[in-house]
Amino acid sequence: MKITHITSEFSPFAKAGGLGDVLHGLSKKQVEDGHHVSVILPKYDLIDIKVFDSIEIYIQDLWCYENGNEFHNTVYKATFEGVTIFLIDPDHLDYYFKRGTIYGTEIDSERFLYFSRAAVEFIRKENSSVDVVHLHDWPTAAVAPLVHNLFPEVKKLVGAIIFNIHNIEHQGKIPPKLLTRIGLFGASFLSKDLLMDPACDRTINLMKGAIIYADKVVTVSPSYAKEITTKEFGFGLEGTIKKLHKKLAGVLNGIETDTWNPEIDPNLTENFPVNSTFILDILRKKEANKKALLHSLKMEQSTSGPLVICITRIASQKGPKLILHAIEEVEKRGGSFILLGTICEKPLEKPFLALQEKYQDHKRIHLSFTFDDKLSHKLFAAADALFLPSKFEPCGLTQLISMRYATIPIVRKTGGLKDTVHDKNSAYPTGFVFEEQTEQAVDGVLEEVFSTFQENTPLWQKMMQNGLSRDASWKYPAQKYEKIYESSLHKKQVPQ
Repeated sequence: MKITHITSEFSPFAKAGGLGDVLHGLSKKQVEDGHHVSVILPKYDLIDIKVFDSIEIYIQDLWCYENGNEFHNTVYKATFEGVTIFLIDPDHLDYYFKRGTIYGTEIDSERFLYFSRAAVEFIRKENSSVDVVHLHDWPTAAVAPLVHNLFPEVKKLVGAIIFNIHNIEHQGKIPPKLLTRIGLFGASFLSKDLLMDPACDRTINLMKGAIIYADKVVTVSPSYAKEITTKEFGFGLEGTIKKLHKKLAGVLNGIETDTWNPEIDPNLTENFPVNSTFILDILRKKEANKKALLHSLKMEQSTSGPLVICITRIASQKGPKLILHAIEEVEKRGGSFILLGTICEKPLEKPFLALQEKYQDHKRIHLSFTFDDKLSHKLFAAADALFLPSKFEPCGLTQLISMRYATIPIVRKTGGLKDTVHDKNSAYPTGFVFEEQTEQAVDGVLEEVFSTFQENTPLWQKMMQNGLSRDASWKYPAQKYEKIYESSLHKKQVPQ
């Protein structure tokens, strides 16, 4: 099968979050399964081209329309771990992808609308049939309405368009004039059945457009697929999703098991097996990793409680108030807590920096707000438990990584966390699960964590073993995507 992903991220060379990891893992597995896979990505100036196995200029004269003008683009062809990467480099007056960042500029909408149009122009210029064009989140959502309404020749080349929702909160809401800039008359799409935003009849919603025009819409966990049909988690698009629910599916993400492998991870003091039958050896090696980590951070080991970690973006989605509360509660109970994350929202800076100052010289509490990939590996290998109190979580990768490193997740019952972590009282326990978004619920689950850690070693070890036994690779997710592709090729549901 010939598959083309169009995306704004690809780990490790163009990564802002989990989306880049997903593209890397999924496309790599698809290549291993015998598919012809290519990825179309902006050529950001932050990309270090030395990471590629090879790179060359592929097309020197790709032209892209914007606002009545045509702009020249160079397309580079690179290979990375078997995946073909096409990098679109626009010769644009606004230096769209020469800004030292993937997101966060004042013209993100214009940048990714242009990229979406350029990606379609590239497919047209290639003039070669593609079984599946797979789009990811709002930055590439405009591709679907572009193909359907403006590029009939591309529509004939493409077998099916799949749209992945990695996070429905970010939808790409724009004024109609920005859609007009790339050749679609924005005002003509301001209707309830098309791209009009449900909350504002003068705003275009790009994600809504992709949901309408794609042949299949896929979320990154089955529970999230159900949750986004509700007002609480649909962020205004629940009505559209309910109407088109027949094209909706949920597929859990995997993780890159070569990258996240404690047997060979070069960041660890002591490597240990992922085979759950060697639990005593794993416990010894984790203890050695814990001692080395705490020494490097000038911390002391607790004699009465677990080492709990939290590795996250510090944003409202991730339950920041509950994270702050958990740090204080773990300290009171005699445990240790290490937070590693980047503060993504300005209002959250003050409370987290204040807590960092409070515990500046504390021997059991450490807060770091500069993300450090090597340190994250060390934390997974050393910790006893991982805390994830997300308000909503489309899938989540950290709980999958933690189980692979024999670290027990403590999660709120939502989205992909609900699908991947089974509570200690279940038939096949892998962690601790709480439901309410309250400090009382956090207190309750931490009481269970501490009592199990201190008094029920067999259950704690069983949860570690069950987590280790879970296959979190891309094997099964890739198979499910293949079935979705095949069904989409046989039965189209795009409006005529």
